[in-house]
Amino acid sequence: MQVKNTGTGSTTEWTALLRNATGDGVILNKSRFEGKDALAPNAVKEIEFPLATDATLKGNEMIVELMTYDVNLDVETRQKLNFKVMPSVNGTPARGDVTAKSAVQIHSGASEDTDSIGETVKGASYAAIATFGPYTKLRLDKTRFGFVPTSTLTNGAGGGNSYKLTWNSTPPTIALAAKNLETSAETYRIQGSVNDETHVEDVYIYVSNPRAKIDSRKVFYRSNRGGKDQKVLDFATDLPLWPGSNLITVVARSNSDVKSVKSMYVYRDPPRTAQKP
Repeated sequence: MQVKNTGTGSTTEWTALLRNATGDGVILNKSRFEGKDALAPNAVKEIEFPLATDATLKGNEMIVELMTYDVNLDVETRQKLNFKVMPSVNGTPARGDVTAKSAVQIHSGASEDTDSIGETVKGASYAAIATFGPYTKLRLDKTRFGFVPTSTLTNGAGGGNSYKLTWNSTPPTIALAAKNLETSAETYRIQGSVNDETHVEDVYIYVSNPRAKIDSRKVFYRSNRGGKDQKVLDFATDLPLWPGSNLITVVARSNSDVKSVKSMYVYRDPPRTAQKP
């Protein structure tokens, strides 16, 4: 699994968590990864979450939820990932290199019903591992494999080894324009913009203040349905504040399964009591 930093700044302490959302039949051998190395903007990190299925799995689909967050920056993303579970197919070992005759989709399994993980490059060469029916399993790089129709390949090496990676999902990016984080006013003006490579569904905001017994109160919502640009959603609103520390949580969604969260604290000065002369 690969994780990409789509933000504008580097992240130095980030965490990735994987949760079983299927129920019985899915075994997670590892569910937490701590990123200790700095991840620059647009940098990609390869991480592994070994998992397996057993006979108690019902149906032919496995669902897991991936969450990544940076506690120092108060940002997180969540997304559900769906994987089809296919019957095992006996393969025939293959040797040597093969070359892509054209650009075709690379699948995660030996079937067109499996997810696309990338696209071959015309003229690029790959090491053939085995054939499974009409599909050939290719070594794409040191850690990644994929399946393409054997009919799209020719024997022998051609150009260099390369392929285009397809991202399973790209959570939206939240940009906020916030200056002063302390005020004596009853409201706080917040402006922001949500961007996504494919679609922005909506944005909503919660405010929490334990001192005032306010627990995740939804104070703003805006849908992008019918918007001029389905990839961008700008918003501005005045949020209510209560005396003390207010946790403002902005949630942006690409769809019901993919969302990003950004949090910030705004302190409102308690009202002063008039002093008797």
